[in-house]
Amino acid sequence: MYPPTNPFIVGDVIPPEAPFCERIAERQELEMHIRKSRNVVIWGHRRFGKTSLVFRVARDSNVFTGTLVNCVFFGASSPQEVVRRMQRGIWNALTATQKTLEWFKGLRYFRPRVDPDTSSPGGFSIGIEATRDGPWANALEEAIGKLHSDLPRPVLVIFDEFQAIAQLKEGAEIEGLLREQIQHRPAQVSYIFIGSQRGMLQAMFNDKHRPFFQQAQAIEIERLAKDQVISYLTNTFADFQGFLAEEQAERLFEACHGHPYAMQAIAAALWDQTEAGTPVTNKAVEEAIRLAVDREMQKVRPWWARLRKGDRLLLEACAREGSFAPYSRDVAARYGLSPSGIRKSIENLVELDPRLELIETGKQRKIQFVDPLEAICIRRLSEGDSEPVGRLMKR
Repeated sequence: MYPPTNPFIVGDVIPPEAPFCERIAERQELEMHIRKSRNVVIWGHRRFGKTSLVFRVARDSNVFTGTLVNCVFFGASSPQEVVRRMQRGIWNALTATQKTLEWFKGLRYFRPRVDPDTSSPGGFSIGIEATRDGPWANALEEAIGKLHSDLPRPVLVIFDEFQAIAQLKEGAEIEGLLREQIQHRPAQVSYIFIGSQRGMLQAMFNDKHRPFFQQAQAIEIERLAKDQVISYLTNTFADFQGFLAEEQAERLFEACHGHPYAMQAIAAALWDQTEAGTPVTNKAVEEAIRLAVDREMQKVRPWWARLRKGDRLLLEACAREGSFAPYSRDVAARYGLSPSGIRKSIENLVELDPRLELIETGKQRKIQFVDPLEAICIRRLSEGDSEPVGRLMKR
């Protein structure tokens, strides 16, 4: 019997019941830290499956059975918004029986909101909202106090896109206040800090002058290994759709370069084109790669149109060259780049928008694209969107 929906989830956190390309070593390490109530910082590029991995482990009843609090800081533009994200995370973690007006007793900086709700007993539901009373620092301390005192233990708090805090002008003060509260956390309360801008997150936890220096065990999420991808793809197609040959799975790995999102996107496109119970064809594999790139183009076009000319040239060079030394004279000459222009574009594109990554190979520093699908989109856009996909670039 075949599922009515595509088992390859693209762009969302992968639910516990869906197929998942396991990272055995990272999972085992994360399980150990959660069981021992240790703080953990997880960094890796965007769309590498960090959040999916954390929730896969945290929702495993053999690993954790307590209260799970999820606070997402992506896009937070002020300290007040950081506090509101924490307040909502706490409220969402409560069970239906805990969400009563009594729970707000003694609180000053967030209060109940009663909304009409015909699906709830009594015709209403209780929500949460921030008050306008008092400074944000006091409200943050109150929120952390709720995490540490009033939730059933054990408690696991997830701060997703944690580096967004450092981007605020009040970031240093927020870090200091959080550190002050978290270092005195009760037993069986622990935190997982997730971030997609590695340099910024590493600075927060590795710089001895920052409040969170050495306050968490570090796990880095890298590209998926070839054997992991091949096993995951062949097994998932065998379970849900039909037969995917190992050499076809190898072709998909070549296309995605071990990038989790790209792998899911291509596999989802291939699943859509394969009739249930039939073998996958080589033609369908190539068409799936093309379709995945076409879908990605819809997301790439808007931000490409907003880029400076120099940033576009650097992106084009990365997309076509695979990887290269940022200040290579030959590459600069081929793409009309100058040393100062390259330096400025690297600041714009690597530090602020992690579509590119700087890699260290011995004493040599190189730059390359993170997502192979985006790299193909850039190649097409730089050619007026006329370039056929064909084989993906080699690295």
